[in-house]
Amino acid sequence: MSAEKGYVAVVMEESELGKDEQLSSHFKKSEFNQRRRKLKYKDYSISLDLVGKLEKLRTSIGDKPVRVTSGYRTEEYNKLVGGAKRSQHMKGKAADIMVEGMTSKELKKHADEVGFSYTQTYEKKPHLHVDVGVR
Repeated sequence: MSAEKGYVAVVMEESELGKDEQLSSHFKKSEFNQRRRKLKYKDYSISLDLVGKLEKLRTSIGDKPVRVTSGYRTEEYNKLVGGAKRSQHMKGKAADIMVEGMTSKELKKHADEVGFSYTQTYEKKPHLHVDVGVR
């Protein structure tokens, strides 16, 4: 099941096609589905390293729910939203997240402590980008 160091692809068995998959205690695969297009669960994989760090982040901030505003993206959708050409979103290794009652800068401090490979706030956007890609 391992594709590369630090990355585990989520593989769906034929009998599970069409079912959502619980990736961790608080995250389902469907939460990482790109926004304006309903992908089938078999169409994309999410890094379990990313999910694990999101769980650690949730614990770090007092068990507040972490909302994924953008997860996996196809290449076409990534271009549409102005994503980076080599975006970790297209590899299932990135998420844009928000937590109610926290600014992205406050959230970034916790995310950096948790150990994400990269975090980024945006001046005019309320979310925080986190990823587990290799730099």
